[in-house]
Amino acid sequence: MKKILKTLILLCSFIFCIFSPAFAKQTDLPDNIKEMLIKQLETATLVIYKDKGIKTYNEHNLDPLLIYLEDNNFEGTYIFDKVVGRAAAYLYVYGGADYVYANTISKPAIEILKKNHIKYEAKNIVKEIQNKTNSGLCPFEELTKNAVNATEAYGLIYKKMHPDTSIVYFTPEITSSGLVEIYKTLNKELPGNSRKTPFRRTWRT
Repeated sequence: MKKILKTLILLCSFIFCIFSPAFAKQTDLPDNIKEMLIKQLETATLVIYKDKGIKTYNEHNLDPLLIYLEDNNFEGTYIFDKVVGRAAAYLYVYGGADYVYANTISKPAIEILKKNHIKYEAKNIVKEIQNKTNSGLCPFEELTKNAVNATEAYGLIYKKMHPDTSIVYFTPEITSSGLVEIYKTLNKELPGNSRKTPFRRTWRT
């Protein structure tokens, strides 16, 4: 009887991990700090915690993410966002995030974060992020639906929000693969021998 009970407990734990993807990966952030940061989402749209410092944003849509990415990346940060859909997930991948918490997250966003090994937690999971009238997809979800990678998604989002401004790309990892991805997104050939090409952190269209 004890063996059967133990087996059932293990089986239930396994099923919980499989069917609760948003809680499958936990963070090492102390619970009291995490709860405090989550509470800040009651008044802020985005909260970023890094090196014991907190930045809060009240802009809506993807504005706070692009504002932060203008001068920073997401490496070493704990991100707390009200809503994370496909577009936001791509921006977190592009910025090199390690951990994301969302009040609401979409299934496509979960797949993007999982594929890129980003830890995540969420209060609610939805099929897709809808527009304000719930008559279809959020415009940014539709915009990035066919993006092949985070760099392409970032370019699409940036151009839509800043149509008269050149797009500045950066790679969080100064590696040959990061450089190749930038050039593929720009539809340009990599000049010369890629192993001898100087690396730069930003590229402007």
